[in-house]
Amino acid sequence: MKTTARTFNETVFAKIGFLVCWIPVLYFDSAYSKIEGGVWITCLLTAILFVFQYKKATLRLRLLMILIVPLSYIGELISTEVLGLYAYRLGTVPLYIPIGHAVVYASACQIFLAEPIRKWVQIRRNKILGAYALLFLLVLLFLEDTLSAIMGAFLFWMLIKKRNHSIYLIIGWVVLYLEIIGTSLGNWAWDQNPFVFHTTNPPLGSVMIYVGGDALLNKTLRIALRIRGRLVP
Repeated sequence: MKTTARTFNETVFAKIGFLVCWIPVLYFDSAYSKIEGGVWITCLLTAILFVFQYKKATLRLRLLMILIVPLSYIGELISTEVLGLYAYRLGTVPLYIPIGHAVVYASACQIFLAEPIRKWVQIRRNKILGAYALLFLLVLLFLEDTLSAIMGAFLFWMLIKKRNHSIYLIIGWVVLYLEIIGTSLGNWAWDQNPFVFHTTNPPLGSVMIYVGGDALLNKTLRIALRIRGRLVP
């Protein structure tokens, strides 16, 4: 029993500890950095993290990492330029953002794929869902975050529809962690009154963007592989 607990703790520190790297990485492009051209340092460090995660990834995850870069860039343009949900410090979508999306996605997948963590999440799935539900209720009641309430409803619909996708529970926490870091450092900021809604900076509902993106990403990969199978004899 002690060995199992130790293995779990070691796995958690090894996998989740990697996410701490994002604090110094994002700092160079933050509102607090005094380094001119710090955004390019962040781009370089993000590219290094991409290579590090890519080398550890399975073939399928590597394909997803490559595919997520152009797809997430398009999504960023729609979210910032068309919908105006949030804005980046320098006004445009930095190069490290789409690359970073791939790194974050791969990190969440590799955390979940670690057997001790996957088992822990699957056993406590209902409790974790309850924690999510409580958080969405609290931000709606006390922060009047109506945007997160809508996005939270879609999140739970996705979780109910895809009951075997417990990975979404991990993706949610990873995304929320990075949103808090990015907005705290001033790398980006959410519009707190988009359309007819009200939200916070960052909104809890931002996790739904990644969950929805994952569904689109996997579907796109399946279509691409199906087309390739038809073209290649």
